[in-house]
Amino acid sequence: GNMTASGQTAVPEGLAWGWRVISPTVPFTEGVPYTQDDTIKAIILMTDGQNEVYNFSAYGYPADHLGSNTTQALNNKLTHISNNIKAIQNTNGDDAIRIYTIAFGDPPQNIVNLMKHCATEPGNFFNSPTNDDLKNAFESIAIGLNELRVSR
Repeated sequence: GNMTASGQTAVPEGLAWGWRVISPTVPFTEGVPYTQDDTIKAIILMTDGQNEVYNFSAYGYPADHLGSNTTQALNNKLTHISNNIKAIQNTNGDDAIRIYTIAFGDPPQNIVNLMKHCATEPGNFFNSPTNDDLKNAFESIAIGLNELRVSR
């Protein structure tokens, strides 16, 4: 069927849940410890739009919890979460989690810049305005993860 994007965008929710799934702590305890150096943990975060929440979301009613400028509040949350993830290191001093980010379609420039910042390193950010660019981004991520796996 045809899929049409509409509605709200809360990128920090996606990043937070991605982190929760691969972490060794609750609510998902199946993740190996961050210190297990032979494991590669990676999050691929993609958005096609601005952080905007109008109605009830994981944050409750936006004005009650995020203030009047929900976009800026969500942008700040995204930066905070990504900084916390990037601060986690394994016993070798390497990043315990690699964050890959993709700006798909034509999101506003401030989101493109934010996604660049959220990536673990500049080469982990992909600007993907077209479907072909998106396919190439995922191929590059797969190749990069495979090379990292082989090098370990």
